[in-house]
Formats: sequence, structure tokens, C-alpha cells
Amino acid sequence: MRREENNNICGMLVNKTLFKPAKVISMELNSTNEKRICMIGPPPNEKGGVARATLLYIYIFKNILKYNTILFPLTLLDVLRNPGILKLFRSCNVIHLQGPQTLLLLVLFTTARRPRIILTLHGWVIKEALINFSRLNKKTFRRFFGLIYIMILWSLYRHLLNRSIIDYITSVSRITARENGINEALIVPNPILCRPLDPCRIHSSIHYHNFRIVTYVSIGGGKIESVPTAVAIVNLVNKLLKMNNLQMSVTLEIYGKDIPDYILRIISHIPFVKYMGYVSDFKGKIKGADLFLIPYTFPELGFAVLEAICMGIPIAKLTADPTEEEIIDGFNGILATSLHEMVVKIYNYLLKRDKQKCYIAKNAISTILKKRDPQVISLYWKYIFESLLGHGR
Repeated sequence: MRREENNNICGMLVNKTLFKPAKVISMELNSTNEKRICMIGPPPNEKGGVARATLLYIYIFKNILKYNTILFPLTLLDVLRNPGILKLFRSCNVIHLQGPQTLLLLVLFTTARRPRIILTLHGWVIKEALINFSRLNKKTFRRFFGLIYIMILWSLYRHLLNRSIIDYITSVSRITARENGINEALIVPNPILCRPLDPCRIHSSIHYHNFRIVTYVSIGGGKIESVPTAVAIVNLVNKLLKMNNLQMSVTLEIYGKDIPDYILRIISHIPFVKYMGYVSDFKGKIKGADLFLIPYTFPELGFAVLEAICMGIPIAKLTADPTEEEIIDGFNGILATSLHEMVVKIYNYLLKRDKQKCYIAKNAISTILKKRDPQVISLYWKYIFESLLGHGR
């Protein structure tokens, strides 16, 4: 989907669905017998994949499945400041949590009326909390207490709440469910809305001389830890090109907002690395790139990877177990089990870029992207909602 079309959808959701006054929402809820889905998640203007996923869920629930869907970007403090919000939740048939909430907030949700509750796991709760804590320059007792609280909270979710309060736990990938210790989670991949570009008609703006490899790193799954690996791969590819007397070079563009300062200081002195930061027009910025590098090994493809495929850019990924990957090496991407294997494969790919780019990117669109079409993902959610709402409690 073109960027302006995606923005129109987001605008439609924000203006017509999300942030209506509480009085208006209450009147609507009291005047209809529709099944109502109430989502607890980040506001749509927040940066990151969870906010984008939440908007796409709303699009599926409201526009495809035709449920009355409302987003509440709530915290416990919001509820305490505005107790009237609880009245709205009494009319919710399903509450969809985009990550674990405080225990008191869950108790408040379930007072007066017991709704069905779904928890979706987008990240690795404990690992991301540890990474966040490690990045802090000043580790105060309060912040340490916050880390311990998250660990205790998630332990309660795992061992108690998923059997007593949470009706369904879904996860965006199998590795996310496994790392969170929720093996029974239903795997529902993130949907993606896009109109793929034809990779056979797209060429790098710097043809044959300077290749562009792009990557996106975030705190999700600890992807920021893979930055040195990406830099090392591109450095070795450049050395291999120079060793073979080829008048070619590779530039690595790193996108993302979570990179620690000490890594930024190091890569700022590397001539072939460009730190681009977080950009709102990510797809537009990476258009025409030769390759999207995924330098982490766990089997998960985030939003940035999917958007790269939408832009007709082939993906290259390290892996610890090729059998768990959606990528089939040489067919819909490049897959390597070691850094040196990846260097050789990227080098060979760049020498035959025009032919391989078209073939690999087209196959990625028809396999990886197709299974995440909103119409396909809506079938998962239709099953979940019908199983929850199709019978009384």
C-alpha cells in the first residue's frame, strides 16, 4: 500500500474510532447490541512496532470482522483520575491487552462484569526490561525496584493469570512465546498493509559502485545487541570487494531509536556506517536499497523487515536453526548460519544483484508477505472471537 494510503487508514482510525470523548463513547456503547472489542495499548502516534500492530488490529477488527472496536491507551493513573472509564469497560465483550498490565488495573477491569480477556505478546518481557535497565546511566533504587516489579508481575501472569483471568494468549511469533515461557500461546503473525513495489523495476540510485545495505534495530528481542554483527559483516564484505580489485563498496544504513550511546559513539567513526535514527517515513527512506540485513539469529521477522519486502528489497538473515525460519535460502531471501557464510553470500549476491534481487524479492512478496495479509490474519482473530463470544460464561 502506498504511504499516503496507509496514512489515510491511520487517520481514519484515529479520527473515527479511537479518541472520542468518554460521553460520546458511552452513548454509543449503550445504544447498540454489537459485540464490542476494547483494546488497551499504546496511542497511535507512539513510535515503534506495537503501536503500528495495534492500529492494524483495529483495522482488522473494525473493517474486516465488523466489531465495534475502541482503543483505550490507558494506565492505572488514567483510571484513578477518571473512574467513569470503568463504566465503559462494563460494556466490553472482549478486552484485548497489548502486553501485560498492572494487577490492580486487571482487577478493576473485571469488576461488576467479567469480560473475556486476550493478551498479545509483542516482545520479550523480561529480557527487554533487563536491557532497558542496563542502558540507564543512573541505576537508582527506584529503577531497580521497577525491574523487580516487572519480573514478579510477569511470573504472576505466567503461573496464575493465564489460567484464571486471561482467556487467550497470542504471540506474534513462536520465539516470542517461547522466550516468555508461554508455550501454549496461539501464534498470530503481525499483519501488514502494503501494496508491494515491483522489485524488477527498482534499481539502486547508486548503481554498481556503492551498494546500500539497510537494517533496523530495536529493543524488541534485544535486536540492538546485533549492531556490532551488522557492522562486522559489511566491513568484511567491503574488504572482500577490495581484495578482488572491484571498484565497489557497501554502505550500511542503521535505522532505529534504541541504540545505546556507547554503540553510537563507536559507529560514528566508521566511514561506511550511517546512523539514520528513527524516521517516520521508513519505507520511503529505504527505497532502492540493495539488501535488508537482519543480523540477529532468532526466527522472527519484525515490521521493518516486512516493510522492506513491501519496497521490493531482498532480506538476508543470520540464523541458529534454518528449519525454524520462513526464509528459504536463495529463494525468498539469503540465510546463513555464521558471520563468514553471510559475508560470502552477500558478496556473491552483490555481483549478480540485478538478477537475484528481482527473483528473491518477488518470492518474498508471494510467500512471507502473503501470509500476513490482513484478510488472512483476520481468520485467526475470527476463530478467537467466535470461540470466546459464541457461548456464555
